[in-house]
Amino acid sequence: MQRVLIHPLASVLSAFGIGVADRLAMRRASLRLPLTSAALDAADVRLHELERQARDELATYSTDAAISVEHWLELRAGDSETSLSVPASFIRNVLSVFRLHI
Repeated sequence: MQRVLIHPLASVLSAFGIGVADRLAMRRASLRLPLTSAALDAADVRLHELERQARDELATYSTDAAISVEHWLELRAGDSETSLSVPASFIRNVLSVFRLHI
């Protein structure tokens, strides 16, 4: 025989955990462009649009000062189906990090 034990305050503890958990809003978009300075500029514009959307979603939960934002690019080598995530930066930095991992 198996027993399942459930704490009498399980629902309260669950609600408390949800209440203190960090909120997360993640946005993604695909540009599918060769990695050039112009493509990186287009990605930067798109990243800021996505950031605005995420900030708008999180605005009901916290102030702008409490929101942490990270911009990442998912890059592929050639026709590969696997992408590598690298921090969005200047073209030379993006290429350097990407080359380091392929």
